Amino acid sequence: MLDGFAFGAIDNGIVLIGMYLGMDIEGWLSKKLGKKANPLLGAVIGATGFNTFSDGLAAATDPATRGLTAGIMLGCAVIMLAIPVIEVIKNGKNKNKENDNEKDTQEEGEEG
Repeated sequence: MLDGFAFGAIDNGIVLIGMYLGMDIEGWLSKKLGKKANPLLGAVIGATGFNTFSDGLAAATDPATRGLTAGIMLGCAVIMLAIPVIEVIKNGKNKNKENDNEKDTQEEGEEG
């Protein structure tokens, strides 16, 4: 067998099964957090979370990558720490846009 074959097959197999099972990450998160569902955030967390899990299981199973399992999973998890930072930046930009739109609407009303 080729080195890394088991890793690739297990990694993508887990992701494929998870996606076809229709994991509703954003629905589950919105219920747990008591907030409105955010499909993009759910997709991002679902994709990175499934990737971390599938990479770890694949690395632990494939003899060619078995010694790399902890590093692979830690690398995946560290990148996930960027998600809340990106959300704060993104939401701040969206709020600025909303405020600008409200100002434009108010100014148009005052002119008319």
